[in-house]
Amino acid sequence: MTDMLDLSAIKSTNRVVPILNPATGEPTGLEWELAALDSDEAKAVTRRITDKRNKLAARGKVFTADEIDANETDLLVAVSKGWKWGGSAAWHGEKPTFNAKNVKEVAAQPFIRSQLVEALDDTQGFFQK
Repeated sequence: MTDMLDLSAIKSTNRVVPILNPATGEPTGLEWELAALDSDEAKAVTRRITDKRNKLAARGKVFTADEIDANETDLLVAVSKGWKWGGSAAWHGEKPTFNAKNVKEVAAQPFIRSQLVEALDDTQGFFQK
């Protein structure tokens, strides 16, 4: 008998994304924990967005650019599980507490947002090796 790889046992896990300084590529001290796009939180937001898109399409309409941005923000808030502000990393001179309002504000920073979206798109990064 050969060893079997039980595909049903392969599950994604949260991952920590070190936010890098876009000028130097060095870690800023902010570490952001994300759940994968296959998480229940992500699926709920994705379904809501899909339902809204389908309703718009039925009326011959599409999402506006602002709605697309808001949808991405909603998804980032849903999959954000925590953060750690290490070293000298700060936001407006403080180390903010983790909550939806602060996640929306910090994730709006373009260089942070792009790193989070890139991490979410890296499916392999959410699986143990």
